Amino acid sequence: MPKYNAGQVKVLEGIVESFIKNVVKSAGNAPDGASPAEVFSDSVRVMEMPKIIVARIAFNRGAADPDKRVKQILKYCSSVLPAMQRSFGDDLLIDALPADARTQEIADICRENGADGIAKLVDEAVKRDMAADFKTGMKKQGGQRHG
Repeated sequence: MPKYNAGQVKVLEGIVESFIKNVVKSAGNAPDGASPAEVFSDSVRVMEMPKIIVARIAFNRGAADPDKRVKQILKYCSSVLPAMQRSFGDDLLIDALPADARTQEIADICRENGADGIAKLVDEAVKRDMAADFKTGMKKQGGQRHG
């Protein structure tokens, strides 16, 4: 029986889609009028390229088994992460994480599969969301009278 389910696979695939749509293909303020995709391409180091290509091919194949699919997704994410971080910084990547990926469960799945870099981004997103929720809760409470 698979360790992971289709819902978890969908959430992890959503991370890849969001990074592509909201970071690499977004109209950001890239230097010298370059597109974010060009900035990313320029940030990929020669030694990283083979790993990215192999991981991308496996990702595109899309294993039917949820456990294998999770490994494919996270291997691909991990292979592109260093260049993404150099290109766009952690803050933009954290902001791009979909809401359903901002959970401890997803961070744990990433860690279990050796995707520590992605897990750290998810951890930070969870922390930021909790801090924002706390701040919002304090504001709402501040306007009420007790007694």
